[in-house]
Amino acid sequence: MKHVFVGFGFGPIQAGLFAKEARESGNFSDITVAEIDQVLVDAVRRNGNSYSVNVACKDRLEIVEVEGVKLLNPRDPADRSSLLEIFSRATEVVTSLPSVNFYSSGGADSVSSLLAEGLQSNKASGTIVYTAENNNH
Repeated sequence: MKHVFVGFGFGPIQAGLFAKEARESGNFSDITVAEIDQVLVDAVRRNGNSYSVNVACKDRLEIVEVEGVKLLNPRDPADRSSLLEIFSRATEVVTSLPSVNFYSSGGADSVSSLLAEGLQSNKASGTIVYTAENNNH
């Protein structure tokens, strides 16, 4: 069975770790990330749903091309609808936001609202949720 990955936030942790590793694992049929920075969403789309990551090795810098990662802006009604449809099949969800304060910002389009709505409509036999925000409380 291929898994479905949904991420929230497309900063260095999501792009360089979670989405990259999900793609490289070969275990996911869909990798989708919710991102509200429309300039970033557009850039990845223009690049064919791919982006590059610099990986520091012991003796060199390696540039890794990550393909097949779809970015959707939940503030755009069409993207939000697509995101919730994909979320209904998600087996793994990863939040990588700048702060835990971002969970509740944005009203109806907040991460907490999208998580609640997405998990309520989820039809997967099980869904794992990882959180990767910097917060020592």
